[in-house]
Amino acid sequence: MTARRPSLQAINKVLSLRGVPYLVGIDPAQGWAVYDREARALVAVDTVNFWEIIQRMDHIAGQGVAVTHGFYIETPQYNRPIWLRKKRKVQESDVRKVLKIAQDVGRNKGKAEALLEYGRMRGLVTVPIVPTPGTGSKLDAVTFNNLTGWEGSSSQHGRDAAMLVWRK
Repeated sequence: MTARRPSLQAINKVLSLRGVPYLVGIDPAQGWAVYDREARALVAVDTVNFWEIIQRMDHIAGQGVAVTHGFYIETPQYNRPIWLRKKRKVQESDVRKVLKIAQDVGRNKGKAEALLEYGRMRGLVTVPIVPTPGTGSKLDAVTFNNLTGWEGSSSQHGRDAAMLVWRK
């Protein structure tokens, strides 16, 4: 799969985040992480539901500190569709697995779109990030802790959110 080239608008958003001291990574499936650029460390890696993410974005926007935060939101919109591989005989369980994955991806796409739109409405700088292999997502807890220095517990969703902003 070839990666989509970022638009000029997306590049300008990332460039506008150069002086921003805090980056927030959001995995729409339930991950929230905050990276302090000055300390070069993660200060939060949480598992939260969609509405808690909205509340946190709202809190940051309402505090008037939106200019100190940049939001990187995992956005699976540009990934390829899920297809069932052709086999001689397709098992019913294979079909169910693929349909479940497709539903989950669709759910995350909808959440990501809503979070991006909400961030724009609140005047937050939001950058959609397409999850791709090799970006550090799907790390186990031990590898994640060794890489980032994070000492707390973390879920897969929290680690995924953290890897969106780690060392940016």
